[in-house]
Amino acid sequence: LVTGPPGTEMRFNTRVWDQSLVKSDLSNAVSYVVGEAPCGRASPTLNISGGNTAVAAGTSIAYTVTVRNNDNAACQSSLFNLTALFPNGLVGTLSNQSLAIAPGASGSASLTVTSLSTLTAGTYSFSVRTENDTAPTYATSTFGTYSVARQKGRRK
Repeated sequence: LVTGPPGTEMRFNTRVWDQSLVKSDLSNAVSYVVGEAPCGRASPTLNISGGNTAVAAGTSIAYTVTVRNNDNAACQSSLFNLTALFPNGLVGTLSNQSLAIAPGASGSASLTVTSLSTLTAGTYSFSVRTENDTAPTYATSTFGTYSVARQKGRRK
């Protein structure tokens, strides 16, 4: 078994000795270069943070969307596309719709979500999805919530 970091050159010396020919000695040197490990893709990890407080309808809430590239180190950086889907009554804007992230590293984008001023009190879910632009089958989604507080002096 030959091991070493990718690109490492290993040298081996072989010697053949024929005992019937005491004076004969054949030598040969062999070189072997350890190959690059193959790129191993994996689905990214996606997280949404923020928005932990109920707010008045019409208020904007800032969230952070974090994507981790779970590809192995043999892969190059990948571009991860972000999309967000909102129910009626909510709108949102991503600061970046794609992030270039090296294997094992994370990147983040801001997401600002605002409700219509007429939205009734309650908790509303929205989703965010990311996919590897080079290999779209490696994708994941997660959910966030936006909570509208009941206004004081109003009955539901």
